Amino acid sequence: MQVLYVGYGVGGPMANLARYSGAGFVGINNNTYRIERARHHARDVGSRCRFMHGDYMRIPEGDDCYDAAFAIKSMPRAPDKAGASREALRVLRPGACFLGYEWCVTDDLDPENAEHQLIRNGIMVGNALPEIASMPEICDALHAAGFELPEASDRAPESDPGMPWYRALQGRDFTLSSIPRTPFGRALTNLTLRVGERPRLFPEGSRAVSTLLNVAADALVEGGRSGMFTPVFFFLARKPSRSDD
Repeated sequence: MQVLYVGYGVGGPMANLARYSGAGFVGINNNTYRIERARHHARDVGSRCRFMHGDYMRIPEGDDCYDAAFAIKSMPRAPDKAGASREALRVLRPGACFLGYEWCVTDDLDPENAEHQLIRNGIMVGNALPEIASMPEICDALHAAGFELPEASDRAPESDPGMPWYRALQGRDFTLSSIPRTPFGRALTNLTLRVGERPRLFPEGSRAVSTLLNVAADALVEGGRSGMFTPVFFFLARKPSRSDD
């Protein structure tokens, strides 16, 4: 099988899938640094991973050339969700599937609740997102593109209550990787960056970026705790086969 990974970040999932499935994977990304990191992560899988520098709104491939496609939290940045889904549909062979995880607001979002709006805006600004879609909007975009939608659901409620998706952002677990998320770790990071910016050990603005990311992390935690936001809205879409047309 030849599988397209839409907006693959630094390519970790693609490399792992190539190792364990034996399929061929092609990733499309518009960031040169991330492409180089993805190549590094996939250095042991040879020709089973290929990387394109491009825009998933205009995939530089012909029609009907992939056996499957997937996207993991990359589609929320699409300026036109139906358009992005339409491109995925175009490059898939008839009967092929497109699956993904989306960042969405849920039915628990109260548009009249000022705290909910503050949380939502914190997630959007801190993660450089356009308007966060609702779950029905994602489904509507897939249908508008021409996909069938056998499955679509928020997977967050199915997770272990003791291990919610946002736990890693809370700094609750005492490990080396969690220390920067604690109040002490955040204060130490900000102090280090502020001092290091003066002699240009760190680029100017590093502390401001760190502060912005901490605000975003807090917003994600509050969005998860309130149930108004999910990063794991799962969809499985299918391109109609020729007989279905």
